[in-house]
Amino acid sequence: MLAVIWGYGCDSVTDSKPVSTTPPTLTAPPDNDTNVALLPVFTWTGNADKLELSVNSNFENIIHTASVTGNQYVYPGPALESDKYFYWRAGVTAGSTVYWSTSYFTFKTQ
Repeated sequence: MLAVIWGYGCDSVTDSKPVSTTPPTLTAPPDNDTNVALLPVFTWTGNADKLELSVNSNFENIIHTASVTGNQYVYPGPALESDKYFYWRAGVTAGSTVYWSTSYFTFKTQ
């Protein structure tokens, strides 16, 4: 029974404390933003523990991945390329599944 409980959003097979599987909502940089700093600050509402930054919308070429806490992440560098498009998403992990934001956001650097 414990394994079944864990499989439905609890934090382990020995603890039945539920964990959130509601994905975060992205807020900044906003979708289709332009002139974004080369070291951007990412923000979202809700819970997130992962962030991915990619050069394509299918996230096949991820250029940065991070473990995050809270509602903000400051990209540490190296500086992103100027005048390029990037895609980002955030997610929350429950068990071995990542529940990604329901959409990704794209932005263009300055």
